[in-house]
Amino acid sequence: MGVDDTSGLSLQGELLACLGQAMQPPRSDAFFNALRDGLVDDIADLCGALGAESVAADLPPLRCALGEVEDRESLLLAYSVLFLAPPPKVRLNLVRLMDGASSGAGLGYLDEMLARHQLNLRSEHRELPDHLTVVLELAACLISRGEQGNDQAERDAKALLQQMVAPAARHLAETAADVEQAHGLPKVYSRLLALIGTTGQDPDGCLLPGTRSVAGEATGASKSAPDTGPAMAACARCGTPFVSLRDQAVLIAHLQEAGAPADHLHVCPDCRTGPGG
Repeated sequence: MGVDDTSGLSLQGELLACLGQAMQPPRSDAFFNALRDGLVDDIADLCGALGAESVAADLPPLRCALGEVEDRESLLLAYSVLFLAPPPKVRLNLVRLMDGASSGAGLGYLDEMLARHQLNLRSEHRELPDHLTVVLELAACLISRGEQGNDQAERDAKALLQQMVAPAARHLAETAADVEQAHGLPKVYSRLLALIGTTGQDPDGCLLPGTRSVAGEATGASKSAPDTGPAMAACARCGTPFVSLRDQAVLIAHLQEAGAPADHLHVCPDCRTGPGG
């Protein structure tokens, strides 16, 4: 587990924590057996209790993919090829994906959120606060506190899910599917990431019912932007949203693979061509 306080989770929090834990490497037989034999049923039960019909609709492909995995070694190999073998083909650090760097405003935002709610990473946890597992567990804690009447926790959970988790997970799912296809890997993680993307989007309104709009707090986008539509990246100079996070991440990845500089993609066209551009 990434966050040091996941006790007393609500059903919504349990769903997010369950998904976060599933994105950890299957290093033990017990973990693998729980993932293969219990994960989908556990999520289905939570979806049934919450009325999360859209999330439940993504479960059959995941169940099918898990059923095709022969043993733990096969799944560990898939995890390693996707997320571990340097350089990782699929990065689970969301700030790196969105900002093109492993530091910056996004990471500071998460550190501030942890401090604001007096949460810490577990001492044995080796990942940065922007790792998908950590972000999901942070959202799980906040959403559970929101259920207990903490309005700030509810707003922060909504910002995390809709402005960070949902767009990042959808992009990661597409990338993982391409890697799985190219390497003949089981489709477990692309299906799991797609499920996380749907959960973060919360199309049924069952995770955060009735909360007011909190657009852009996690990404720097304008707070007047609606919750619908793609999450936008803000210009590093003027702060104006100018490109979707997904498109920016794809372009940065292509340039980095080609060994070309990509810093200019964090600046809007007007600032690139204006004074000092």
